[in-house]
Amino acid sequence: MEIEAKEEFGRYIKKMREDARLSLREAEAIIGISNSYLYQIERGERNPPKLEVLRKMAGAYGISLSALMAAAHIQEPQEHEQFYNEDELERAFEFVRKDKRFRFGTHMSGDSLTPEAKRFIVEMYQKLSDRKLISDQVKERNDGAK
Repeated sequence: MEIEAKEEFGRYIKKMREDARLSLREAEAIIGISNSYLYQIERGERNPPKLEVLRKMAGAYGISLSALMAAAHIQEPQEHEQFYNEDELERAFEFVRKDKRFRFGTHMSGDSLTPEAKRFIVEMYQKLSDRKLISDQVKERNDGAK
């Protein structure tokens, strides 16, 4: 990343931290990185951190991950890059929809729901029922995208 872009990102991160009324030490504790590392990022001396750290920053500063990614010049995955197998998601959603014991959010046909909404319903079903409908490999890819 070019120096100017690092400095611009650093100024943005510093402003977000200050807007959240957090000191470097408070941010360090919440985000889980050293205050010296954060200070170096804010001064534009380091590249933006990895996605995992950006996620924690977004939560700590009360801003969207998308905004942080844009400021860091990190592109979001393209639409054609799926974090789950659509056929597996459809199969799992249909299973949940037809389960008479699970009534939350299943009164819809599913035609008007986004894949994210369907995934959320399936994940809630899995948590409530202790059943696994989406494979671990698919879930790991999904967790890495959040």
